[in-house]
Amino acid sequence: MLVRPATDEVLRISGRATLHDDADLCERLSAGGKPAVLVVRVAIERAAFHCVRSARRAKLWDPASWDATTRISFGRIYAEALEQPDLREPFDRIADESDSKLY
Repeated sequence: MLVRPATDEVLRISGRATLHDDADLCERLSAGGKPAVLVVRVAIERAAFHCVRSARRAKLWDPASWDATTRISFGRIYAEALEQPDLREPFDRIADESDSKLY
């Protein structure tokens, strides 16, 4: 599901996602002068807008309705998906560094 912040718009997609670390592909998707570290390619089979009532009921943009903050290890997810255990630490470090720049 793709959501647009501060709106009730939700686009629901179905398909298959694959992770890629191909250097040429990462370079093509560079931003800020830096190549992407990992690319998520989604082959969309179906797409539809989701009923806005469920987004309103879920109170997606109401911080008072959110669960406590949790930590997701994207490094673990990427490392397992790419079968490259050595990716876990660098990806988690990148996520931690990005988080610290937000505050």
